[in-house]
This record gives sequence, C-alpha cells and structure tokens, in this order.
Amino acid sequence: MSDVEIRASEADWEEIEKLPPKLKAAVKLYIETGDLYKAAKLAGMTLDEFNQLRLRLKIPVVVDDL
Repeated sequence: MSDVEIRASEADWEEIEKLPPKLKAAVKLYIETGDLYKAAKLAGMTLDEFNQLRLRLKIPVVVDDL
C-alpha cells in the first residue's frame, strides 16, 4: 500500500467534506503529497495549526523506509 493510499484510507472523509473549500483543498493536497508545509501554506495556517487539523481528521504521517 502506498503512502497516499494509507493517508487516504485512514482519513475521516466525512469530516473532510464538511470543511470550507480552501481547507478541503489543502487537506487533499497533503493526502496526495504528504507535504505539510505546502498544505499549511495553501490553508493559510501555521504548520502547528495544520498539524492539529490533520490529527483531528485522523490523517496519519507516513514515513517511507529508506
């Protein structure tokens, strides 16, 4: 299972769909790329604020093995 598939399968899609368009786009960007910085910037949030949103939406951080 890829990192994108893991993030997508664990995410609370019911809650994601309730988000305002800007935040929903940022969350989807994070799920697709795993890039917290870009997603936070798109959402207009700090990294900490976006990370708190990520936790609330049950989206895991996936670390690739090297």
